[in-house]
Amino acid sequence: MSQYLRSTASSRQRSGGGSTTPRSAASEISRTSNDPKKAKLRDADFRKRVLLPRRISFPSATESSDAFAHFGTELPSEGYAALEQMQHTNVWIPADDQLIDNVIREFTYMRNEQLCEAEFASYTAENLLRRDPRYPSYEETREWRVERMIELLVKPSTSANSRLRPPPAIVSADSLEYDFDFKPDIQYWLSVRSFNPDYVRLFSRYIYVHNDRITGPYFTTDYKKDDRSMERAQDQIATAAAMALYNRCLLKIERLKETRKCWTAKHTSSLRHYGLTLQGASYTFWCVRLKSIPEPVSPHEWSWPGCDVVEATTGNMLSKPNVQHFIHWVNEIHRWGLSVHGPSCEKDVKFCIEGREKNVRTSLCESRFDPDSDDEISVHAK
Repeated sequence: MSQYLRSTASSRQRSGGGSTTPRSAASEISRTSNDPKKAKLRDADFRKRVLLPRRISFPSATESSDAFAHFGTELPSEGYAALEQMQHTNVWIPADDQLIDNVIREFTYMRNEQLCEAEFASYTAENLLRRDPRYPSYEETREWRVERMIELLVKPSTSANSRLRPPPAIVSADSLEYDFDFKPDIQYWLSVRSFNPDYVRLFSRYIYVHNDRITGPYFTTDYKKDDRSMERAQDQIATAAAMALYNRCLLKIERLKETRKCWTAKHTSSLRHYGLTLQGASYTFWCVRLKSIPEPVSPHEWSWPGCDVVEATTGNMLSKPNVQHFIHWVNEIHRWGLSVHGPSCEKDVKFCIEGREKNVRTSLCESRFDPDSDDEISVHAK
């Protein structure tokens, strides 16, 4: 109820008179009372009313707890910056003894002194969840970059031409409408500032690009102080991941329509999202992946299957092995985002552009894949 309506109601109570509600206010009350109830992230039944009807679930199964086993990779002997396509980013966390000792000391102090949630979040963002320098203009390089966003609010739309849509409810019985108006504590996106503006203009016809600057979120984190609010953090991770995955699927569907191919398992392998929830000195990583669907399926008949929010690993910041474990997971998620997720999005857009845009020849990092091939790029994540 608006402040005006609250003031009007208070005036009526003070005067003890009859109905003096202006017609416009009465219309507003009638309109509001007839509107369907919308869910909020803080609702106690959020999972029942929002997540489960959209087939967003938390199965009891867990992933491999080792980051390298999960992604099918090895720790780079010369560091991440020496890897192909990785030299241009500074988000890597060095796993040296000095940094690890500092992390243990800081978290032990904050835990013992029972410091507030903001202290834990601030230290983590400054030292572990790093960001790249920001560039106001377009870069000369043609490589994906990472952009870390703090509490970014991006609202989806159900309009036909929207490139950012909310995942639909599959079971409507217990479902409530939800605006997907969440603000993750931290979310990592891919920057498009490394590519020429003309290509970005075409790019945004097929995938959501926020303010001509970032696209394809792949890693979401949320910080909570205690157990009572941890479920809300998990729900926010699930919500952010589901929206990112759903829109990634829609891009894949556009690509399959253009290439006249059916949806199969190989098209699902690179479609995932990663999450991190933190509570004081404790952490949990999540891998969010699509539920399985019968295959092959025509892209014209495809529908949202839902997704599973799977616990990958847990730990704390109070011992060297646990801190190393945390560092490996963060670094490997960024490695996946830059070497698998970004190029996969790029490839799908490229097929759409070449098929639908007349007299346009794409040149965006063309050497990364064979433009005549419809094979999915190599993906090792299990």
